[in-house]
Amino acid sequence: MSQLDIPSSGQDDLYSQLVSSLPDSLRRVEDLAKTSLVTVYTPLLPPILSKQDIITCLQKFTRVCDGFEQKLACITLLTDYVVSAIMYPTMVDIFALDTSNRSKKFIMEIVSREWEALFIAIIMTVPDTRPRKEAMESVLAFLRRMVSFFDLFDQSFSDLLPSSVCNNCFWSFGLQTVDGREAPVKLGSRENIKVKKCDIKIKKCESTKMDEFVNQDLAAGGIFGPIVAAFPIQHSVVPATTTSSYTTSS
Repeated sequence: MSQLDIPSSGQDDLYSQLVSSLPDSLRRVEDLAKTSLVTVYTPLLPPILSKQDIITCLQKFTRVCDGFEQKLACITLLTDYVVSAIMYPTMVDIFALDTSNRSKKFIMEIVSREWEALFIAIIMTVPDTRPRKEAMESVLAFLRRMVSFFDLFDQSFSDLLPSSVCNNCFWSFGLQTVDGREAPVKLGSRENIKVKKCDIKIKKCESTKMDEFVNQDLAAGGIFGPIVAAFPIQHSVVPATTTSSYTTSS
């Protein structure tokens, strides 16, 4: 039957039905769009940084950031960028040419080391220079989100972010750990959670050795794979200085 043969009453009924169902159709389209957007991991930083840029930032950010909250914000952005590159390489392709997870795990170990060193510095500093509890709550929510992503990808990656130092730091603010555990005892002050000075010295030594290895490896084009050839756009995010070190003050 051609369109001209449709009775006018039938056309009116069809039009009325479409008009009446329009709000419901719009809601369903909006729900589907939101569901699709939730599955898209868009990094907080623009996807223009190379692998070497990220490593340089991880090594130097503590020297260019003032205060713990700025340092936490910076390492949060860098961690988000690396996780995005691991989970969704089509968006951030710094690992696109890697044939295995070796390079991914190596950089995540650097990320984990920097988080742990920052948590140690927060625990050991005086109360007046510590970050606000609201800032630590945001960090906790962020780390939980990163771990949930890694749980879907590879459990070995999610194990790199939480640590005993991380747990102690959150407990000192009266918060739960990344995996939702409460403090074993009620914490009256930061002195109830201590990090031995010898542990800090060991971690500083490990940090220096790791930085030396990373710099040698970048020069040799080893574990990190193609860098300059694969990513010709290089941006100097922070000035080159000496390797990062943490003190007990911000």
